[in-house]
Amino acid sequence: KLQAYRHVRGDYVLFVDLDLVFHPGADVADYFAGDKPVLLKESYARLAARHPDIDVGRWQRAVDNLFGSRPSHEYMRRAPQLFRTSTLKALDETFPHIEAHAICQRDRLFSEFNTIGFFVELCESEQYSIVDLERHATPTNPATQFWSWGGISDEILKELTALGVRDPGDPTTQPAPLPITAPPKLGKWRRLRCALQKYFPELV
Repeated sequence: KLQAYRHVRGDYVLFVDLDLVFHPGADVADYFAGDKPVLLKESYARLAARHPDIDVGRWQRAVDNLFGSRPSHEYMRRAPQLFRTSTLKALDETFPHIEAHAICQRDRLFSEFNTIGFFVELCESEQYSIVDLERHATPTNPATQFWSWGGISDEILKELTALGVRDPGDPTTQPAPLPITAPPKLGKWRRLRCALQKYFPELV
């Protein structure tokens, strides 16, 4: 994710997980405030008070291990996440060994979105609309994340089908199967050449 800028041609990258469903009429413009991408943040103190069962210090340590500075806020409060392509490139240039750093962390103690969010606040805050959820209401999100590890209950399935997702148990909602066509048979000379390539590659 941190190196997504290497694979895109646009000015922005919208990170979308597989358990995320966009509502009808959703638009990438919904994740901008004016001409700036929206970045939500919430203080760890507030998060710990709302979710005492979560080890919030873990995500603080994940950022501290890289930046050498313990963050006061976390930045994973909404999916999808929108960032400037230039931000990802600048982060990669600032930490050229970040991939090796992430891989070597024990117990998967790395958080890409908290890393990017903290970098934005430190270095590029003027290029984003940063919304502190202690001071402002959470903006409307035209997408719902269904937290894949919880499975799909009957209630969630109804919500998904209401959003237009196909019900895998209803054959009437499934797309028509693709026709299966057999590959053409090889002529005797092609078969001979394939055999030679397989057993005597140095001769072909």
